[in-house]
Amino acid sequence: MTTFDAVTTDCGPGHRRLAAGGRVLALLTLGVFAGCASNVPVEIREPVADAPSVADAGRLPDQFEGRAVRWGGTIVAVQNEAQDTLVELLARDLGSSGRPRETDASQGRFLVRVKGFLDPGIYARDRDVTVRGTIVGREQRLIGERPYLYPVVEADTVYLWPEYESYYVQPGPYYDPFFPGWYPYRYGWPRYRPYFPPYGWW
Repeated sequence: MTTFDAVTTDCGPGHRRLAAGGRVLALLTLGVFAGCASNVPVEIREPVADAPSVADAGRLPDQFEGRAVRWGGTIVAVQNEAQDTLVELLARDLGSSGRPRETDASQGRFLVRVKGFLDPGIYARDRDVTVRGTIVGREQRLIGERPYLYPVVEADTVYLWPEYESYYVQPGPYYDPFFPGWYPYRYGWPRYRPYFPPYGWW
């Protein structure tokens, strides 16, 4: 079983602000996405053909036992046992890279059995994880006072996604065609503000 603790630059859409113009923005964006793709193992990037969904496995666990899957979600809890670690995940749909999408929609919950020790300080609640493995059965637990039947996956590969970070690139000088010279801006995109008379607003 292989685990990957990703701590490098991530590439989630909508979670970083790249404020730059033209080529600089394009080159930075390509660099970020290229770096992300190179760090994700192929077992996580590539989907499993004809794999059942978490919802299907929850409804018909006996029918899908022994099937290979690539599932992902958000960590709810981590339980270390004598030889293994059991990770409870709130299942989410996966994006093209294999990362769980940020959405309130979920297919339910599932358990991942991982050989060895996973530190709960790293595999912490609300972190995104994608796993590849085999459905080995089901386990009933309580969520509050309600019984819940979890599909259980024996993991071959576990990938802990890096936390989202915000990146901000300071834009270069902005040229005002109505006033000679270039004007540097320290924060954000150029924004409207008044000139001294007689120039008005721009």
